[in-house]
Amino acid sequence: MKSSKRRSHAVRIALGLLGIGFLALSLTQRTIRGNSRRTSRSDSTLAGRKPIVLATGLLDGDYIRLGHAIAHIAADWGINIQVCHSQGSKQNLEYLKREDSGITFALVQSDALHDEVFHPAEEAAETKPISLVTYLYNEKVHLVLKPHFYLSSLGDLRRMEDKVWLGPEGSGTRATTERVLEAAGLTEMEISRLGERKEKSWANAKNDLLKGNLQAFFRTRSTPRKEMASSPAEVPKDIPSCGHLDVAIRHVEKKGERDRGKETDPIEALLSKDARLVGLPPEIIDRMTEDGLYERSAIPLTTYPNLKRGVPTISLSTALVTSEGRKDPAAAALISDLLDIMQENQSTIERELGGIPLELLNRPLNKEAAEKWKDYVQLGARDHLLPANSWQMAELEGCALAGALLLLFSRARRLLRKAIAKSMYPFLLMTILLTLWFVFSWGMVAAEGQFNPDFQTVFIAMRKMLAYVSGWSGGRETITPQGRTVLYLAVFAVPLVFGWLTSDVIHRGVEKAASWLSGALFHTAGQISPSNASGSSEKRKRPGFRRWARRVIGKSRRADPHPNLPAPNPDSAD
Repeated sequence: MKSSKRRSHAVRIALGLLGIGFLALSLTQRTIRGNSRRTSRSDSTLAGRKPIVLATGLLDGDYIRLGHAIAHIAADWGINIQVCHSQGSKQNLEYLKREDSGITFALVQSDALHDEVFHPAEEAAETKPISLVTYLYNEKVHLVLKPHFYLSSLGDLRRMEDKVWLGPEGSGTRATTERVLEAAGLTEMEISRLGERKEKSWANAKNDLLKGNLQAFFRTRSTPRKEMASSPAEVPKDIPSCGHLDVAIRHVEKKGERDRGKETDPIEALLSKDARLVGLPPEIIDRMTEDGLYERSAIPLTTYPNLKRGVPTISLSTALVTSEGRKDPAAAALISDLLDIMQENQSTIERELGGIPLELLNRPLNKEAAEKWKDYVQLGARDHLLPANSWQMAELEGCALAGALLLLFSRARRLLRKAIAKSMYPFLLMTILLTLWFVFSWGMVAAEGQFNPDFQTVFIAMRKMLAYVSGWSGGRETITPQGRTVLYLAVFAVPLVFGWLTSDVIHRGVEKAASWLSGALFHTAGQISPSNASGSSEKRKRPGFRRWARRVIGKSRRADPHPNLPAPNPDSAD
């Protein structure tokens, strides 16, 4: 029996080590394969290649800083990327389609890219097809109003023809803003009249807004997370225009210097001078998100220090696209290398952007998006956006690791089984209450977290929910109808469930459920149960080595062929 236990223990250890070895080998092989692929291609394919010109955006925008950061990182690996500035997404797509533009990479907004790929206008036959390389981060629509100015609806903008700026002409911001105004009920002619206002840059729009020459403007941009916010790298002022290709190719990229605090975030600078950031109405958000081109989002309360409350809005993605041959092996090698380099240096790029997270860089397309975009993804980006076996490998690795842990720590499993069996009833009772508390708190965070300081995180929400339910504090009023519904439901349901759980009938039911659960999970339910926490009277006795030895010795003695005869009694008669 003891030898069989030893063999079983040895088998468990062997299987556990085998699982850990399989996991380590798989991860190592994947890492080596990725690094060797990039190194070999960098030496053979990229050497001597002509400079790549990347179209970005306005000189004081986020795209120019993003393109500049990518160019710095790529230069260390032998990829020569030259950055040029443009009006934005729409103009960048026009550059990519033209054979004579010489621009083959660009940063664009996802809605402009979607229109160009799936709903193209009538164009000449010689235009080049555009392929997706990767998504980078999310952008949100900002509507900024001048100080002490209010709107009852977006329809009020139609009366301010020369006081509203929709964004740079040829930019993705303007295209998105026109869609928002269409959803608000403005006619094409009214939108066209609003679009007559011209501003040279975002800085000019900010100054005109503070002076009163501009009452409102739209801007689509990313927002840095609070924990990542930092001073962005300063972009050189001599970056050429994308319209002058010769100058752009001759331009030499300089390393961005750290900003010494002279420049603050443009939206925060406006908010600090009493400008207002307002959200989109719920009906506009509903219309804009119906077809999946935009997503519901919010500018959280903590995004800007001077923001008074969260702002509901819509979001879209920033994409890196190319007009290089979709199945060209040389272009595929270049793009594969570039993606590897960007992933390895993601934190460096984020710091140069001032803390804007590249949350979409390492994220593959979901099933629906992969099916839609599979014919429009560049060959070098297919493993990045359309990984064929990533979920299968993750499942195998997870199973191997879990199996190794379970096989190696059998003693810990036995102790855990006994501890849980003893405390199953209070554990089940507290689990029900904590789950109910957490669910309602999480619901309040989902409904109010972007807008209400009382429900920014689950921990704060749990504390506030306790105050609400117990009647200690009323707190601030809820902002959204969903939050009000969740709060009223919690105030009604939590005391009711608590009363049920403390009643005698429910108490016996929960105790039976705990006993059944203990028996279903572990074989020790018959030995240790919630009704017999000590386990003394029902504890199964396992024969030890000494008891087994005594039994064997006793049997051998009884089977002795020469038993000892008793000594004669001298008092007995003959």
